Amino acid sequence: MSWGQFFFSPYGRVRRRDYWLRCVLVFFAVMLLALVLLPPAPLPPPFAQEHPIAAFLGQYFPEVMLGIILLFNVLFVFVGIKRCHDLNLSGWFLLLYFIPWIGNLIIFVMLGFIAGTPSPNRFGPDPKQRAETA
Repeated sequence: MSWGQFFFSPYGRVRRRDYWLRCVLVFFAVMLLALVLLPPAPLPPPFAQEHPIAAFLGQYFPEVMLGIILLFNVLFVFVGIKRCHDLNLSGWFLLLYFIPWIGNLIIFVMLGFIAGTPSPNRFGPDPKQRAETA
């Protein structure tokens, strides 16, 4: 599955390994990179003159971080739907996330730790079998 299909399509199935490697680790890498590269506050005048791009981004740090987080939430929904499909569940199962604490825990455990259906299901072929034969 291409990166575009992985992040921007609600169709198909995603295995746990791909969920962790392509989604969760990428999210933490981008957030770490953003925190390292973006100054968390406006730069003082001498530095702002030397680094105008960093000064501009530092001025809009909360907005930039909010945009990154919103983008990743949309991507997580698409990947979460495919992870639910691998468990032979509808994508609507993700609505459990809105139940405080217990819903978050259920979604975290289901998507991250429970193995998918070991054979083709109503959402498509087993991605693990397809990866092993390729």
